[in-house]
Amino acid sequence: MAFQMSSLAARVSVIKQLISPAANFSLFHPVVNSPPRACRAINIVARSQTFSTSCVISKWRELKRGVVSGGACSRKRSFALLIGGVGVSAAVLSSSAVCAMASRPTVNLNSDKSDWKTAKKELLSMGLKERREMYRTDYISLDQVPVWKRSGTTSAEPLYKTIEELNQKVSLFCGDITKLEIDAIANAANKTLLGGGGVDGAIHRGAGPLLKKECSTLGGCETGEAKITGAYGLPAKYVIHTVGPIVHGSVGETERQALRDCYYNCLHTAAKNQLQTVV
Repeated sequence: MAFQMSSLAARVSVIKQLISPAANFSLFHPVVNSPPRACRAINIVARSQTFSTSCVISKWRELKRGVVSGGACSRKRSFALLIGGVGVSAAVLSSSAVCAMASRPTVNLNSDKSDWKTAKKELLSMGLKERREMYRTDYISLDQVPVWKRSGTTSAEPLYKTIEELNQKVSLFCGDITKLEIDAIANAANKTLLGGGGVDGAIHRGAGPLLKKECSTLGGCETGEAKITGAYGLPAKYVIHTVGPIVHGSVGETERQALRDCYYNCLHTAAKNQLQTVV
């Protein structure tokens, strides 16, 4: 620690004295003991200044003099912000210690030495702004992809009844699916799930080496089946891998059914994992 615990206790004592009698100190305990996630919204640059002990005392003196407006409620909020995320009650740690406690584990998406389970968990817990900083490619957000709209006229009778409500949930996209910022993209994989050419190769290159590491634990995938993994460096959250039929010669009912299974199992996997968007 940057200073002795006796000095720490003395500073905490000063802070307690600065709190008005009307402000019960126990009111702050839920904020003080909140998990590290609760303090992530605090700006990292300001954190070192905010959590220095001299700054805490200085700010509370300002509050007592009424420099910070807003009354008792404002004072309570300020105190919660100053010590929010500290793991012990009624203690102010050095700025370096607090930052170390609040910071995330380093996620290296470019190294096959990284643990894919840790990386996957961290990525899924991040907010959108944090997650975007981890993308290994540029991205296309969902609001940039228009929904299905009927255009032109046709004299032919449609094969199926038009359901406009359903059409508003469908988009036609022509482009690089590895850049789509959605819940999941479907990968036309081979049975090993270890990468290949075409779209399969592009997805693995965009996601980085941790995708292959997770895929290697799945035991492959049979034709028509679907298996889900994290997406790592891609803007999508997940990749749903499916193996389509390989056709030599004419297409028979076996191949048609296998292709139906691919679509069904991809959508079933998405629904089972409560995903809202899939390409």
